[in-house]
Amino acid sequence: MNAYSEDLRKKIVESVERGMPKIEAARAFGVGISSVTNAT
Repeated sequence: MNAYSEDLRKKIVESVERGMPKIEAARAFGVGISSVTNAT
């Protein structure tokens, strides 16, 4: 399993901080909800 890039993590965090629900961010970026939770 490969780690996600710092750039992708940054985009996920920024999206969630702007109010995007975590589940929606997971779908938008093609990652699992746990990955979004760990990144934020």
